Amino acid sequence: MPMKNNLFAACEISLPLVLASCLVCTAADEPAASAPPQPVPVTMRQDLWNAELRGTIQTDLGKLEFRALTQRDEMIHLIDVTSTEANADGSQAPWKWEFLPGNPDSPFYQLWPERSPNYERNPLPVLKEIDGIPVVEPRLLAGGDYATAWKEVAVDGRKARLFLTTGSTSGIRMGSMISAATA
Repeated sequence: MPMKNNLFAACEISLPLVLASCLVCTAADEPAASAPPQPVPVTMRQDLWNAELRGTIQTDLGKLEFRALTQRDEMIHLIDVTSTEANADGSQAPWKWEFLPGNPDSPFYQLWPERSPNYERNPLPVLKEIDGIPVVEPRLLAGGDYATAWKEVAVDGRKARLFLTTGSTSGIRMGSMISAATA
């Protein structure tokens, strides 16, 4: 039986998002699941000629069709989602993107904490807004900080477009990059 749409996680379908970060698509009226997302029926096709990933996620309310690509000359990922999901009364089932920052600790430490007894853990990522754009900044104690910024643009009632970018926090205004790309 297909799972409800609040269990779909973009990181589960290998979208080219960012390490230590994950976006989930949840029903707009339900909180994100605290348990790890369960597998849902997903079909995907990678189109090498057009450099994009297309797929369908089947839920108990309908389906979410997506198209993901990364622009050749811009550091921005674009994800289009079209929903055919409907409530029992036939009305459109609402959904939304929600950012769930990942663990900013070293992958080596996460796999083998016993091998690094003196490892100083990184602080939790900071979620804020810059120029009206949501941004998450994991602070890495060893340096090399980066930020991830995103913006959702409604295309019509059933279709939305998500712009996502990741880059170094030194000298780059992530919100400004997305504002320029979505203008």
